[in-house]
Amino acid sequence: GVAALGAAMVASIDQTVKWGDQLDSLGDVLGTNADESAALAVAIRGVGGDVDGITGQMAKLVNGLEDGNGKLSTSGKALTDLGIAFKDTNGQLLPATELLTSVADKLAAMPDGLEKTRLMTELFGKSGKDLSDTMNALANGGLDQAAQKAKDFGLAIGEEGVAKSIAFKKGIADVQMMGQGLAVTF
Repeated sequence: GVAALGAAMVASIDQTVKWGDQLDSLGDVLGTNADESAALAVAIRGVGGDVDGITGQMAKLVNGLEDGNGKLSTSGKALTDLGIAFKDTNGQLLPATELLTSVADKLAAMPDGLEKTRLMTELFGKSGKDLSDTMNALANGGLDQAAQKAKDFGLAIGEEGVAKSIAFKKGIADVQMMGQGLAVTF
């Protein structure tokens, strides 16, 4: 009875905090807002993908756009060959969601096989070979569909929801440290 209810509440709080952390981490690395992060996470999780892994894969993509002299590097050349622009008219890097969906649309149009795998590895690093299902999920309006699903499932918690989740996590850490301080004192 009461123990089961308490365990369910603790599990629910834990899931809320983990979700907020994941959205915050995606936003920190990709520059996405909380709802864009939720849409990406829903799309990726929906195909069994690694939500945390996308940040490293996107870092590989971005780091490979240009070399230190501003000349096209590995992923920059690959994107250019695909006809994908990665900068706006002011020379600024396009938003991560726009870049990802452009890449996803191009990759989804390619047949599965060695060429597609080579290209995904060139763009996203060694783990890029595992992104086929994720790219298909993001392609052709898939990110917009995932955004709606995130809203429908109550997972699009907005910036305020993420901030509250982080504040709650910090509060729990403070209580744990106070308890530890009491234990050490006695």
